[in-house]
Amino acid sequence: MYPAFSGLYRVAEMDLDPTVQPWTAALDAWARSYRAAPARHPNMVPLLSSRPTRSAAALQAYACAFAVLREAGWPEDWVLPVVQSIEYLLIGSALHLNSAHDAIWTDETLPPGLEPLRNALPDFREQAFETGLTARIRSFQKTLDGLQARPDD
Repeated sequence: MYPAFSGLYRVAEMDLDPTVQPWTAALDAWARSYRAAPARHPNMVPLLSSRPTRSAAALQAYACAFAVLREAGWPEDWVLPVVQSIEYLLIGSALHLNSAHDAIWTDETLPPGLEPLRNALPDFREQAFETGLTARIRSFQKTLDGLQARPDD
């Protein structure tokens, strides 16, 4: 068992504020607070990725996220996939927050064309997170716009 987390997964630190508007800004702020929690508590990453959601706090956080998306006009069958998609990005990002990137490579051990990997900037993980989050939220906005533009069946 993981007594340091006692089933709460530090959900209080992953706050989604339903008063933030528009919904894309609320999702962005939630994603950033969610990602910051594992940075402060690296041992929670395996828990987030391997244990089912059972705590009342985690379930309330889902309910809040779903409510924000519903209010924005997302169809019911999209709310869970949108939230889970963001979570997948965040958990994947958190897995590498504290891992070293200073592996010793020699030109003989790497195939050609890997200069971006060999010469990665110190903040490449932050850049990757920003790129992924921005692209995902923009894509969600376009998806929602398309769903709302469809004539009713």
